[in-house]
Amino acid sequence: MSDQASRLSQRFLELLDKNSGKEMLDTLNELMTVLENKNDPDMTEVCLVGNLTEFVDKLQVMRHNLQSYSKGKKTLLGDKLSELYDENDHEGLFSR
Repeated sequence: MSDQASRLSQRFLELLDKNSGKEMLDTLNELMTVLENKNDPDMTEVCLVGNLTEFVDKLQVMRHNLQSYSKGKKTLLGDKLSELYDENDHEGLFSR
């Protein structure tokens, strides 16, 4: 199940990094800027700025956590041990 979750995490990150994901974030940032610079905002606009700020912040934290999660799942324990032996072998520690 964790392999499937890792693949889905990676897929979400790829979609977020594509043009439509970048455009979405750019649009949200532009909207926040316009609302923040409004001279006399109404209560809905003030709440919306708070919501947008929280959403973008949480999205960035989620993105970081998904990146960490999907990177951690890519390398299996056996691969980690093999890499360790390979690195040590290159350093001459296991060569005869």
